Amino acid sequence: MRTAIFVVLLLSAVCIGSSDAGWLRRAWENVKNAVRDVVDWVKSHCSVGTGGVSCEFNRRRRDVHNVPDNATLESENKLCDKILHDSIILQQGFTFDLIKDVFEEVDRGHSEGNGDDILEVEEFSQFMEALEVLHFCFSRAE
Repeated sequence: MRTAIFVVLLLSAVCIGSSDAGWLRRAWENVKNAVRDVVDWVKSHCSVGTGGVSCEFNRRRRDVHNVPDNATLESENKLCDKILHDSIILQQGFTFDLIKDVFEEVDRGHSEGNGDDILEVEEFSQFMEALEVLHFCFSRAE
């Protein structure tokens, strides 16, 4: 009888643990997809020149003379909404895994395969801008 109860408890624990792991895995996949979208957005909207990094996200809102159009604001809002969709696992802040995912996604963009684990100047700028976009979206949600 004790053995049967032990087996039932063990199977219950395994089933509950695997379902929680499945939820966590799906949530991290959604976060990785959001990171990929942020990095893609940064690569297409930011540039590195002799004057430093030029990026459009949220910066022009500080400039009274440069009013963003509705399409740009809608694009930024959609990006933030996608980032925040499964951010419940990131409520404590930026985890190491999130920062590592941003690093790997930026590094993978310019190199064949998995990247070289070294951020060149342009890649580093994209990395910092991606973190800034993530920070803006998370702070907007608070």
